[in-house]
Amino acid sequence: TGAMDGEVRTHCTLDEHQVKAYRCHRSRVKDVDVANGNRHLFFSASEDGTCRMWDMRQKHNCAGGDCSGNIMFDLRRLRAGGTVQFKSIAFQRQDPNLAVTACSDAAIRVFDRRYCGKAVEGEDLSLQRYVPGGLSALFRSDWGGESLWKRKVNNLSATYAEYSPGGDEIIATYSGDQIYLFDTAIPSDCGVPLAPPEKEKEEGRSQEWDDRLRTIISNGEKYKERVEELTYSLRFSPNSHALLLSRAVGYYHRCWLGDLTM
Repeated sequence: TGAMDGEVRTHCTLDEHQVKAYRCHRSRVKDVDVANGNRHLFFSASEDGTCRMWDMRQKHNCAGGDCSGNIMFDLRRLRAGGTVQFKSIAFQRQDPNLAVTACSDAAIRVFDRRYCGKAVEGEDLSLQRYVPGGLSALFRSDWGGESLWKRKVNNLSATYAEYSPGGDEIIATYSGDQIYLFDTAIPSDCGVPLAPPEKEKEEGRSQEWDDRLRTIISNGEKYKERVEELTYSLRFSPNSHALLLSRAVGYYHRCWLGDLTM
């Protein structure tokens, strides 16, 4: 288990006693995952910017020191001005060396634990990084600079990421944003929100339809509170232009960062 006190603890479920407490992390531990095929190994992800590996067969003393020997992935010095926090960690079933992590800078990173260790300052050792399409522009150095990063991305965080049973997709959740699905076969896939309705090709519009469009757009402020309701209605009428436009206007006025990808 992991907790807000920064400790990782192992317990015996038979008599409910604590086996051992590990105190290497310097901040909250957000997730713990057990290695596939090896019941002695488990891993922890923390907001201190490290993911650590623990082996229950080995003795470990956390008294003082940096405890750097068990660091598997390190994002403490990745970006100037702060640490990139780990929010979750999960391993692929098909290849237990591959781990997907959710991070506080809105990126979903895939690591290979065979190439782990303390990173050089500013170096990202991840094999792949996934960012939703509506947020990817925030990761370009020429798009708004550090001030935009602090205003926008620091308020958005990936909260959890997990591989699909087949290992070909990654599902990720975000605080204050959509749930995204990434295709691991596409490098740097921008993901798709779950689940956008299929849109039919637009045909000629009548004057009556144009009047409806103007009415919906002019009253767009009220639709931002009805996004979930409109999304539910689209399950029954997936090709309704009125519902699609109303939801689009609602996304626009709601102003969540990932809404533009919808």
